[in-house]
Amino acid sequence: MTETSVAISAAAQLAPKIKWTDLDGNILIANDCFDGMKPGHGKITLCDAPGIGVVRKGLNG
Repeated sequence: MTETSVAISAAAQLAPKIKWTDLDGNILIANDCFDGMKPGHGKITLCDAPGIGVVRKGLNG
């Protein structure tokens, strides 16, 4: 199942409470217009942005 970084970043907020997660659907989307959490090496890295940690790509200011 693929989701944008918005949905994956929201789900990542609950990841510490879950034994197994599958939160890599956003890396399958070539034109995801958001930056959020980054999966890598079995860990999730959250962005420092407010809210769920998602930033719209291409917006200046």
